[in-house]
Order: sequence, then C-alpha cells, then structure tokens
Amino acid sequence: MKKSDAICGGLLFLCGGVIYLMIPGQIREVGTNSVGPRAFPTFLAVLLMLCSLGLAAQSLYACRSQKPGAAAQAPASEKQPREKLPGTLYALLFYGLLLMYAFSLQMLGYILASVVFLPLMLYMLNMRRPALYPLLIPIILGIYWVFQGFLHVRLP
Repeated sequence: MKKSDAICGGLLFLCGGVIYLMIPGQIREVGTNSVGPRAFPTFLAVLLMLCSLGLAAQSLYACRSQKPGAAAQAPASEKQPREKLPGTLYALLFYGLLLMYAFSLQMLGYILASVVFLPLMLYMLNMRRPALYPLLIPIILGIYWVFQGFLHVRLP
C-alpha cells in the first residue's frame, strides 16, 4: 500500500459526503413508503464513504507496519503487466469503449450491449482468466432482474 491510497481514500470519502448531502435532497419523495427514491443514492453514498475509509485505514496501517529500513518493493501480486500501448492512448481507447457502450444501450438494449461490451472491457483491463467470462451472463441478468423486478426501474 502507498500513501497515495490513503489520499485517494480521503478524497473518495469527501466525494461520498458531497453525494450524501446533495443528491438525495434533489430527489422528490413520492408516496409514503419508507424506501423511496432517495434510498438508493443515500445507500451508495454511505457505501462509498465506508469503503474509502477502509482503503485509507488499510493504507495507513500498512505504512506504519512497514519497517523503516525496508525497501519499498511491491509484492509480485501487485505488479502490473507491461502495457503495449502508452498510458494516454490506452485510457482514450477505454473511454471510447465506454462511450460506445453507453450509446449502444438504446440500440441494443441493456442485456445485449452488456454481453458484447463487458468482455471487451475485461480484456482491456488485462483480465485474462477465461473462467470469469461466462460469469458475466448471470451477473448481467441478475442486475437486470434487480432493476426490473425489485426496484421497478425500466432498463433499455
């Protein structure tokens, strides 16, 4: 862990606080149910704040427990494979893929667009374990079911 992880955790905590204070207040309550339209954004903001606190705490604990004279070398599991493309070009390609996914949602629908684009995104993120790709289909269908059946939100 690096000190930058602690800083990132602090910034994400602030982001979660801003979302918690601003977004749910902009959503008008409808009906008298205890779980209304404000519940989901509030839940996500609190989850973001808790996860960011966990990241910051884990990073600070790792920095304190590291021996002062030890060389700061990342474990083999944290080393990234060398990219073939420069970082900026790689980021632009990934951003373009996200934009194509967003625009294809209306034409293809959520399920088909997700089945096409999510494996491409995983491949670009160097996820080369073939056993994980078939898991995308139940995850996509599960998300679709949660939004359609449980939250009553129509997906494209």
